[in-house]
Amino acid sequence: IMKNSKFTSLIIIFLIFSFAFLLRLIYLFLLKDNPLLQNPILDAKFYDLWARKVANGNWLGEEIFLMSPGYPYLLATFYKIFGHNLFLVASVQLLLGAVNVTLIYTIGKIVFNRSVGIIASFLAAIYGISLFYEGSLLKVVWINFFNLLVLLFIYLGQEKYLPRYSFLAGILLAISALFRPATLLFAPFVMIWILLRLRNREKKQKFSQLTFFVLGIFLVISPITLRNYLISKELILLDAHGGATFYAGNNPESKGTFTELEFVRSDARFEQRDFIKEASRILGRKVTPQEASKFWYWKGLE
Repeated sequence: IMKNSKFTSLIIIFLIFSFAFLLRLIYLFLLKDNPLLQNPILDAKFYDLWARKVANGNWLGEEIFLMSPGYPYLLATFYKIFGHNLFLVASVQLLLGAVNVTLIYTIGKIVFNRSVGIIASFLAAIYGISLFYEGSLLKVVWINFFNLLVLLFIYLGQEKYLPRYSFLAGILLAISALFRPATLLFAPFVMIWILLRLRNREKKQKFSQLTFFVLGIFLVISPITLRNYLISKELILLDAHGGATFYAGNNPESKGTFTELEFVRSDARFEQRDFIKEASRILGRKVTPQEASKFWYWKGLE
């Protein structure tokens, strides 16, 4: 019976992956003549330029990270190995999108039941916005991939009481934060969930799970923080873009969608520098990236 159950599960996973992959293969065929793929704009252009600069040998960089470094460095590694092939990048990301769909099925099945997993994965497979992001030079598909793995390992860690799963979850959460730092806000809630999940277990087990989870995060984040400190002499966890992003979504002119600010050029290459320049103008002195980030956080809260 167990063998039949495992075989059935493998067949379902194969069918789900095949369905999701087929849709993405069709989209990839339609995408191959899209001029925006070979000539990226806005954020995609910024990531591409940064990645090419890194791939050409500038791996350490000369300044603190003004935006999340995860995706540009991933692209740089890809360029170094395979060359500057944006169609191949889109192909890999669409393939990863199909993997994400199977992860959604797996998590739904483990946490709830097979029916939930099938419904959730079907909706994920046909969600058009996902296909758009997966086929663009953008980081969303990678963030989803790492976050889904975090959810899977967190749940397995508490089900099987194995600290190594919590350790992997911490590492993956931190890697996701390299792509989108706000992901770290999820960490305290994971820790609370672990404590609640293990409330009937020994203190030693609770401590072990939490320690390994935090250790996983620390091992990934600390080298980036150290690098930023050595360059700027400021304690910047990942990047200095948080305040600007917060203000962009929480200013008097914000309407809940993307709102252009009059002092910021609509080009990701200059966006952060424009925020720093405007903060310096308002404060009447030159400010550092970290000071500018704090300033825009407070402006967003006013």
